[in-house]
Amino acid sequence: MEKDVLIDSLKEATEGLMFQSESDYPVEPFIMELEGKESINSEDILQAMGYPDDTQVELVKFENFFKNAVKEQSWHGDEEKEIVKRFQELVHILKTNLEDIKVFKIGDIELDVYVIGKLKLGYFSGIRTKVVET
Repeated sequence: MEKDVLIDSLKEATEGLMFQSESDYPVEPFIMELEGKESINSEDILQAMGYPDDTQVELVKFENFFKNAVKEQSWHGDEEKEIVKRFQELVHILKTNLEDIKVFKIGDIELDVYVIGKLKLGYFSGIRTKVVET
């Protein structure tokens, strides 16, 4: 998939979507170019997004990050069920169009989260949000 088409798909999938942790934060698509890179690591994401080199970074599994967001619960009403379906669709778009997907949690307590994968040589894309972990 071309990067512009993917970004349009991600924009549509994330419009008005909030990631729930101890607070709710918007989910936003992004794309970045890392010239000549085959893979992305903690140092790359810190540098590309302008964080100090010594910023805390935790790498978490893709499935673990979305575990609660994509699982319908018996107590969910119609609105919660719709949100679960939207997260399921978002996960499908990410898994279908990106390779080597990684989830980086950056910072402490109020963390910036980047779900990022390889689109094609030198291009990486995904979504970003925030979570609060106390």
